[in-house]
Amino acid sequence: MYFMYIDESGDPGKEIAEVGEARKGSPHYIVSGIIIPMTEWRTYLNTFVNLRRAIKQQYEIPVRLEVKGSEFINPRDNFF
Repeated sequence: MYFMYIDESGDPGKEIAEVGEARKGSPHYIVSGIIIPMTEWRTYLNTFVNLRRAIKQQYEIPVRLEVKGSEFINPRDNFF
């Protein structure tokens, strides 16, 4: 058995049927994922936790904070 995590980024846009207008999507729409064998789950989890702890130690970013790439590219607050 495997565990699978899939995430998307961006907005593909949408046709609004009632109005007849199209809502523009973002310039890029990306879907990515990772598949991990169930027998290796604990190893990967420990690796990710250790990575987050190292980031906290070096950059003072809390371990449980969701880190979004868009905040590095276009920061909206002064967290970093």
